[in-house]
Amino acid sequence: MESDGRSNCAHQGKLAAAQADAQADNQVFDRHANLSGNQIINYKVSPDGQWLVLVGISSNPDPSGFKIKGALQLYSVERGVSQPIEGHAAAFATLKVDGAAQPTKLFTFAVRTATGATVSFIILVGMQADV
Repeated sequence: MESDGRSNCAHQGKLAAAQADAQADNQVFDRHANLSGNQIINYKVSPDGQWLVLVGISSNPDPSGFKIKGALQLYSVERGVSQPIEGHAAAFATLKVDGAAQPTKLFTFAVRTATGATVSFIILVGMQADV
């Protein structure tokens, strides 16, 4: 069977990309104590790579609480510090505000409790207050 070489090149390109990704993986921070015993279900990186969030869940031993307890670890690459947060989901986004020189960095997270759910939005540190 003859090949025109294109499929082989595409395969080699994908293989090289996968190997580069594997070599780039490294530990950036230690897991915070609030994630001890948690199953890690998600890991997100802000678009600029300066903020990371690790999401974990565990069984809630409190019978009056929600069955699944959520825990987040927000990490600042620039400062090298973590902030533990109660939560079940998290995401990063950027928002271009009229008149602002730079897009605003947003961090959002959701918490579900026995009484309901809340979503919180936080403007990440280091942004200009020029609006």
